[in-house]
Amino acid sequence: MRSGILRDPAALALGVSLAVAACFSKDSGSAAPDTGQAITNTAAAPATLADSLAAVCPDSGSRGSVQVAWPDSNEAETGIGFKLLGDGAGPGVVLCRSVIYADGDTLLSLMGEPGSVSERNGFAVIDSTVTQIPAYRHHGVPYVAVRPFARHRRAVYLESGQPMDAIVWPREALRHLKAAGLTQGRAYQTAVREGFVPD
Repeated sequence: MRSGILRDPAALALGVSLAVAACFSKDSGSAAPDTGQAITNTAAAPATLADSLAAVCPDSGSRGSVQVAWPDSNEAETGIGFKLLGDGAGPGVVLCRSVIYADGDTLLSLMGEPGSVSERNGFAVIDSTVTQIPAYRHHGVPYVAVRPFARHRRAVYLESGQPMDAIVWPREALRHLKAAGLTQGRAYQTAVREGFVPD
């Protein structure tokens, strides 16, 4: 399933709410994660995108990891190292309904970019810029959908070998590849295809 930056927040919120309601209402005995409460009709379903995600992601999602590429002079062969967010056992990254979500502030910091991330009505707000990147609060921390978040920052998102893992190549790492002449690899070629080649 390929995530993208979604164009109609209201339609997305309604669609996710209806999808969640449908999943829980097919069997009147189905319970919402860790609540012990049966949801028997759509009126009991979460009303917004953020509520929908928060209802299903933290407890039913699988923990995962995001590696963030970064120039590292200690790496002799490529000059690229990786910073890790989440490790499959700790907090920071959640796979929910085939979408990887991560702690937005930490991800932004690992990408070497200033700013802060918050959540409003189910979407990420980066500093004062409202985006259409799906987001929700996980124990009070804004989590963002990683693929559209990376694209918003003109970074390359690559799937890893496991569905709960991903690799993000920020612009600084792409600049390093360009300067070092390492332009034939998957990350740089993806940047070329997606129009993210750095200056």
